[in-house]
Amino acid sequence: MRSYWITTHWPPEIGKSLDYAVYLCDGDQSVGSDMKEGDRVWIYQSKGGRLVIRQRPDGSEYCPKRILGREGVIALVEVITPLHDIGGKPERYDDHTEGWWRWKAETRLINLSGFVPRRDLNLLLEYQPNYGFRGFGQKKSGLMQIDETLHKMILQEFKKNQPPETRPVKRKPNFYRLAGHGKGGEGPVHKELKQKVAAEPSVILREEGLMLIQTEYPFPTGDKADVILQDSESRYVAVEIETAVDMTDISGVLQSIKYSRMYAIECRRRFEEVRSFLVAHQISAEAKQLCEQYGIETFVVSP
Repeated sequence: MRSYWITTHWPPEIGKSLDYAVYLCDGDQSVGSDMKEGDRVWIYQSKGGRLVIRQRPDGSEYCPKRILGREGVIALVEVITPLHDIGGKPERYDDHTEGWWRWKAETRLINLSGFVPRRDLNLLLEYQPNYGFRGFGQKKSGLMQIDETLHKMILQEFKKNQPPETRPVKRKPNFYRLAGHGKGGEGPVHKELKQKVAAEPSVILREEGLMLIQTEYPFPTGDKADVILQDSESRYVAVEIETAVDMTDISGVLQSIKYSRMYAIECRRRFEEVRSFLVAHQISAEAKQLCEQYGIETFVVSP
């Protein structure tokens, strides 16, 4: 069964990218001992953090500055490895303290487009409005397990604060004159399967929370995605419908990737925030293996 967590992060040093993994100091690893693959973790980013003392090649020391943190929940991630020992050594900080972030759980980005301000998160957690998340979590580790009800409440607030540019642009199917299914048009078997997926996506694809956004979504390139969905975690899903897929014709595999990437750019989302689905009545084992290698989720639907 999936578990849910909140962890706190300092903002990154200037010039460094965000890291969405879960880290625990040596001695706190028991707090995350139950964390497993598939768990969901909310990342809370503080306004600031201790500065790490680093050493230049000449032996002199300096403390790189951090960016100004957002003071709120900035991301939802999925755990892909249990907590494990990464070694290393303790860091020294500008306030004369040390921290050895020896334990790490790798994660995969689910959603980066929303936001929950600190004050709103405090209300959900039933904390004082001005609580600053210093010493947060079990053993003041920066990590706390939460129940599914609280997770869904945070998700609801997170979705509310998605900026407008991340929401899909609804266009009419004939928005681009070049869009279409080619000279042969769309066959009846393909059309029927597409209509089934669009009508009951959560039932046909066996995933709770899938909702229809649009069918025949046209791109400026002249391509059309058969179906665009949104999942329960506010990710978009580009669905390519085929009747049968094998290694003699991998056009459906290629289109699945293409449509998800193009839709991500149109909606100003990270590529990880738009899923690729390939749905067909038949998909060969070799084609499934190829899809898995490139992050395409496959679904075989009986005629």
